[in-house]
Amino acid sequence: MLAERVGVSVPTIGKLEDGDPSTSMATMLRVLTVLGLAADIDLLAAQDTLGRSLQDNELKRARAKAPIKTALPAKLHLGQPPSPVSATSPEKKKP
Repeated sequence: MLAERVGVSVPTIGKLEDGDPSTSMATMLRVLTVLGLAADIDLLAAQDTLGRSLQDNELKRARAKAPIKTALPAKLHLGQPPSPVSATSPEKKKP
């Protein structure tokens, strides 16, 4: 019996067959190994165009929501405007 060879219960194999998302990837990999299909794991997602589209959309949304980083002056003095000379540029002396 498959469940015995994989080392899981019969209901777990049933969940895997039904596509239950609570079944672990480890169980799926053990089933594929027992069936002699472990080398075919890469083929499961090789041509998953819908899955790749969903993944790309999530990446685009994550980038759009990312906060924009701005450089702030090292010191802020209350009531005084910031100095026009940046901390990285050398000051020029007038002759």
